[in-house]
Amino acid sequence: MDHLSMRNESDSVYVSLNIILYYILEIIFIVIAVMIKYEDNITSTICNISYIVSILIIMYILCDLTIQLCNLLNTNLKLNRTQLLEIPFKYKIAIGICIIFITLQTINKGFFYIWRYNNITFICLYCFVIILFKIPVLSQQNLDTNVINMNGLDYGTGMAYNYYYGYLRIILPSTGTENKGIHEKLENFEDIHNIIISIKKLFILIPFSTYIPPDLKQLSYEWMENVQELEQEVRNRAGIKNRSYHNNIYKIYPGGNTNSIEPVYLAVEGATPLLTFFEVQKHFHPESKIYKKYSRQIIEAFYLKLKELIYNDLDCRDLCELIYYEDYNSDGTKVNIAKVILERMSILKDSEYTNHTD
Repeated sequence: MDHLSMRNESDSVYVSLNIILYYILEIIFIVIAVMIKYEDNITSTICNISYIVSILIIMYILCDLTIQLCNLLNTNLKLNRTQLLEIPFKYKIAIGICIIFITLQTINKGFFYIWRYNNITFICLYCFVIILFKIPVLSQQNLDTNVINMNGLDYGTGMAYNYYYGYLRIILPSTGTENKGIHEKLENFEDIHNIIISIKKLFILIPFSTYIPPDLKQLSYEWMENVQELEQEVRNRAGIKNRSYHNNIYKIYPGGNTNSIEPVYLAVEGATPLLTFFEVQKHFHPESKIYKKYSRQIIEAFYLKLKELIYNDLDCRDLCELIYYEDYNSDGTKVNIAKVILERMSILKDSEYTNHTD
């Protein structure tokens, strides 16, 4: 077990103990309420307990609503389009019932019953416990927002810009000079190897887990295998002379049948920044824990920004296809990436056919 896993496990244990302690204190308060309000008359005892518990429930609900209100007034959350303060229906029912109990007991015992010393002491203690356990929730929610909503300064958006301008914008479009684009390279590959690449795009995999193996065959249950590299793209960049960029052609055997079915050829690869992100989470760095916690949000930000960049660039829009997918089934088994790719290719072909017929 690495340091990060041990640390996350420790945090989980701490959170669990925190919740257990909170509920233990809740039970203690209920027991104290029963003891304080116990009378010889069982009916009076039940009414007294219902009264004090009703007040405690209302205090709990008001605390939750106060946290929502604080979040609503938080400027970062406003940028994140938080909805207006809403009172859940179950809260309305609970408050209504509690008010009925409090009203009936107040009528029976008199208004000054509310201000009895043991009532006020008990309510103050309960409020203290609520504050003790609920304020960290508010702080954590504000932290969540600050991490995710950074107006383009977040890790996912930064990865998207780096990947787009540092790689895709270089290898996808044709420059009109000796530098060939992905479409031309795929056509040349077809001519040389006498095959057909039905969709001349670069398919880029963006898995939720961020893990991408060296060979995509490992994710396909033997349905696909690497064929050959495309022509290299050579550029002078950032002081590096003759820096090379290249892509790979894979073939997929639908159903995994390598004998009787003609393979499907395509250019496909994983988004390499995600593999770097995966490796950062595995090692013990100061930021690893927070990256792991917000992994899904970071990946989603990466995908959405990359999709936007590609769509807004007419030179790249039709040369790349992003596949953003859950790479593990609910039972923990790996998704067959070959199936995912074939399904996307089928959708693209149907879309092209529809556009041609219209």
